[in-house]
Amino acid sequence: MSMHKFLTLILFFVFTFPFVAQAADLDVTAKQGIVIDLETNTVLWSLNESEQMPTSSMSKVLTGIVVYDAIQDGEVTLETMLPVSEAAWSKGGSKMFVELGNDISVDDLLNGVVIQSGNDACIVLAEGLAGSEDVFAERLNKKAKQIGMTDSNFVNATGWPDDGHYSTAKDLALMSRYLIENYPEEYARYSQMEYEYHGIKQGNRNPLLRRTAGADGVKTGHTEAAGYGLIGSAKRGERRILFVMNGWETMNDRYTQGPKIIDWAFKNFKNKGLAPSETKITRASVLYGESNFVNLGVSKPLKMTVPAGGQIPKLSYTASVPKAIKAPVKKGDVVATLNIFDGEKQLASQDLVALDDVAKGSFMDHISDNIRYLVFGQ
Repeated sequence: MSMHKFLTLILFFVFTFPFVAQAADLDVTAKQGIVIDLETNTVLWSLNESEQMPTSSMSKVLTGIVVYDAIQDGEVTLETMLPVSEAAWSKGGSKMFVELGNDISVDDLLNGVVIQSGNDACIVLAEGLAGSEDVFAERLNKKAKQIGMTDSNFVNATGWPDDGHYSTAKDLALMSRYLIENYPEEYARYSQMEYEYHGIKQGNRNPLLRRTAGADGVKTGHTEAAGYGLIGSAKRGERRILFVMNGWETMNDRYTQGPKIIDWAFKNFKNKGLAPSETKITRASVLYGESNFVNLGVSKPLKMTVPAGGQIPKLSYTASVPKAIKAPVKKGDVVATLNIFDGEKQLASQDLVALDDVAKGSFMDHISDNIRYLVFGQ
């Protein structure tokens, strides 16, 4: 069966009941924002999502990611003790209240960053890992590029106001998705309601945690230039919603509108299955293998986010498949990409992986494949 016929068949059986044309609009007063269904990586709503803006403390998520990388690479451990400099101790804004000259564990410092939003804790970590906050900022920018944050620049570890320190709602969403997907154990810190250090107990500032079902992160932010911001996320069942909002005028705006964003996304959109995991979608040519072809499919269920009622749009697809891949091929190797469109608008994208192993072939297989490739191009 051709890929086109396969997808048409799936859509016929799954989408035979009506949907609304579009979901109800989202009513927020933020100046920049984006709402994403992470199960399908579908943007549900956006406003000035690529507009450069001050990050305030929301960029502390990237500071945490760089520290988690350092732990993963064996550079430090959670038990590593780092010294408190005068620069860290005297930093203004939100504080963990570190003691000058004391040594503090990376574990405590991370809690100070994530839960208490401590600027002082950020600087202790930055100096401990890189020698200075300026050098640490170079690591932040390197990691941002790796994540795909193309419209961001970081000059400090805290989000402290600086004309050279900026990001976008879209980039901060990419950053947060990276955290959630790559460091799920560390992400558990972001749902902790309070943390006590040096005899001072401080509560998590995230308004979602106390008011929204499934909420478990991520980070608040506020400066005079940026306004009030929030990276929020909640998981209900298999679905996870992530949003970034910035530029609210008051803390009350963030407090009242933040939970409504999560509820709006879960209420107005549903995820529908197009194909179960390990379903054959197409195949790719293999050179120098025991087999000339390998079947390609999806490693996880292929789903699409659609409005909660109404009519499904007419879909089309593209599959980007290499002309040929060289053996050996291992089951699960990412080989191609499947993209699903509504007209010219891309609705979903998912990796196509090898569904079988293909071992290297014999010397004669190598020769015959060279002839096959030259004559038939596959």
